[in-house]
Amino acid sequence: MPATVVFDTGSNWLVVTSDRCTLGCDTFAYDHNNSTMSVLHSTKPFEEQYGSADLMGYNYRDLICLFPINGTKEGFPCLDDFDFMAIW
Repeated sequence: MPATVVFDTGSNWLVVTSDRCTLGCDTFAYDHNNSTMSVLHSTKPFEEQYGSADLMGYNYRDLICLFPINGTKEGFPCLDDFDFMAIW
């Protein structure tokens, strides 16, 4: 599912909004139901704090592809078994 993300170089996680968002989410970047490779690490939600952001969600493993907004997809990576946070 394509999504525009901003990379936070001060963090060690990729964090994306998820289909589980129920409060104040107009769009989401990740829907685990649309992936045949999605793996949920734990049924217990996580809570993390990064600066002023309080995050809640689940840790997933899935295929992640990184492409520029405008330009060719050639030469850009897809990462198998990539761990990330899907927040709500």
